[in-house]
Amino acid sequence: MGATRGKDFKLYYGKTIPPAAYPPLNTDLVELLDCRDVTRNNEKALADASIRGSKYRMQVGTLNEFSLDFQMVYDNADPGFKFLQDAYDNNSSIYILDVDGDVLTTDTGATALLTGLQLMGQVTKFSVAEALEDVGLIDCTIVPAYDSVNLPGRVTSQQPNGAITPIP
Repeated sequence: MGATRGKDFKLYYGKTIPPAAYPPLNTDLVELLDCRDVTRNNEKALADASIRGSKYRMQVGTLNEFSLDFQMVYDNADPGFKFLQDAYDNNSSIYILDVDGDVLTTDTGATALLTGLQLMGQVTKFSVAEALEDVGLIDCTIVPAYDSVNLPGRVTSQQPNGAITPIP
């Protein structure tokens, strides 16, 4: 398989808060069409493992730190815009799926095994940029929310229209 273009990645949210199932059925997913420049930040927090016998700091990775950052065109008539703004205003946990292709395709010729990340998240940033020579933009950040049952993690989905399957 060749390189995946950034525009071929898809960002989905669950229609309902909370979703009826985790992961939700594909029929409960909505593609967030009005976003651009999505960045999936994933890095480990570090614990100091230095010893007296070394003059270098030694560290070990601990918990993963994750955030999803992106921009949206300011369009208050867009359902995705309203969904994320309401989630931000109400501190609601929402289902998010960021994947390297279209999980909703019904094209029987599409047979790719898609991979991505799912989480119950909270919108922690919903900032409006009002540049003079650009459209209004929203800077949005989503981070994993507390949910002791529906944990964030990597997933796969087999096209066409395959179920979302967590990777253990």
